[in-house]
Amino acid sequence: MEQHTPQYEEAYGTLKEALLFKDLDDDTIKGILDECKEVHWKRGETIDPEIGMREMYVIIKGRLKITRSIRRAVGVWRFFC
Repeated sequence: MEQHTPQYEEAYGTLKEALLFKDLDDDTIKGILDECKEVHWKRGETIDPEIGMREMYVIIKGRLKITRSIRRAVGVWRFFC
């Protein structure tokens, strides 16, 4: 993610306040952001579930609805969180 942009500053502030990252020092958070890229999705868009198995996402703005499919011999059930 490009430093010195409003998006970078917003992401930095969000990570500093997030429970998962709050104990990290500034250099570590900046190092994480240096490896990040900004991604946008449209409302209602479905994200490939395989992506979530390989990558980590931090939601800066908006909401995410997570569903999980469990495959059984007789079909697929969906669980909504």
